[in-house]
Amino acid sequence: MDFSSCIYLASTNGKLDVLDWLLNEAKAPLEAFLDAFNPADECKYYQVVLDCMAHQKTHDGSALLWWRHNVPQVQGTWMTPSPANEQYNPINMHLLEQVLKVQDILWPSAMWNLRGSWSMLSYLQNKGILTASGLAEEQDKDWSLEDELICISARTPPSWLCTALEWWQCAFPQQFACPAEIASGETPVREGARKWWLRSGLCAADSGITSFDRR
Repeated sequence: MDFSSCIYLASTNGKLDVLDWLLNEAKAPLEAFLDAFNPADECKYYQVVLDCMAHQKTHDGSALLWWRHNVPQVQGTWMTPSPANEQYNPINMHLLEQVLKVQDILWPSAMWNLRGSWSMLSYLQNKGILTASGLAEEQDKDWSLEDELICISARTPPSWLCTALEWWQCAFPQQFACPAEIASGETPVREGARKWWLRSGLCAADSGITSFDRR
């Protein structure tokens, strides 16, 4: 039996009864639990991890509490810098930081993965990672709020557009404005974004704003 992948799947799906069985009945070794808690890119069951990542699944919140009680060895550990350990849920982030005391927790390296999550964006703002100047911890120090708004308007899936733009508008109302590249039509945006900017009043009706997917 591949204990690590079984443990990982049980943890990401919140199956505490399965975790109990693997620990107490199947007698899975401690090493398998430690490997499942902190998977690395080269782990043997990484396809399982990739499948979970495709649905933005990480350890379930209830499972994290199970880990603290049943496998205390994970407390205070360092997260391997791997996409598998990127966190999308602020509740899970809090549990990892404050309850399990895990070090170096990773928020998604690509803001693309966060643009539809109001709660996660707010969590990162409270931590000082997102500021009116853009991404405080982004490797590209030139990445600005204007760059972010252009990226959201041109690349974010339609179902996330309004949420993303409204969050940044509410978070930084004084700095929030329609980027000149969008207003002039230099950078075409999604049709949903074009309508949002016009409806917001931040982009004049007679501006050159245009969309690339208008039907």
